[in-house]
Amino acid sequence: MLNRLMKRVFNTLKEENTIKHKSMMQIDPFISALDPIQLTLNDKITCQIRLAEKIDLPVLVDLEQRGYAGYIAWDLEDFERDWHRNPQLLYLVIEKKDQSRDEKSIIGMVTGRCLLKNTHISQLVIDPTWQSQGLGSYLLKIWLQVSRELGKQSVTLEVRESNTRAQKVYYQQGFVLENKKPFYYEDNGESALFLRCHL
Repeated sequence: MLNRLMKRVFNTLKEENTIKHKSMMQIDPFISALDPIQLTLNDKITCQIRLAEKIDLPVLVDLEQRGYAGYIAWDLEDFERDWHRNPQLLYLVIEKKDQSRDEKSIIGMVTGRCLLKNTHISQLVIDPTWQSQGLGSYLLKIWLQVSRELGKQSVTLEVRESNTRAQKVYYQQGFVLENKKPFYYEDNGESALFLRCHL
């Protein structure tokens, strides 16, 4: 009886951390084949993009809070709901590995979902400590490649009207302005720019 119970608990834990999302399963071979990148400011640190796991979700909330200067667009409950109920979600993280200490930590993420003809980016966040090293551009570039791998025609996203730094990155990667969404952000009523990149 005890063995059966232990087996059930183990299988539940294993299932929760297993990729069950169709789009993530499709891109797993592509993401797994990506080479690590070396950071220019520190040759002992490499970064690797991988698929997120359920166990990463609390880290993503913390990363979001740091990256958005305290603003939380999604709390843990939002991420968990999306993880369990959205079979078309796409969550990629960028993990830093310090070779001198043999430590790994998540320093960036891009999250979103697959739609019929396009993918949509919900969040692209780099830890402020690791910004200005091209990691955001790299994550975005990989998302565009992944979207092509999935046979999508375009990628869409919203960005704050005041966030000209992020807009510059998006425009450099081929995004164009489609429309403006007034009073989109709940924290201050700021408008969002709706951008699209045709693949």
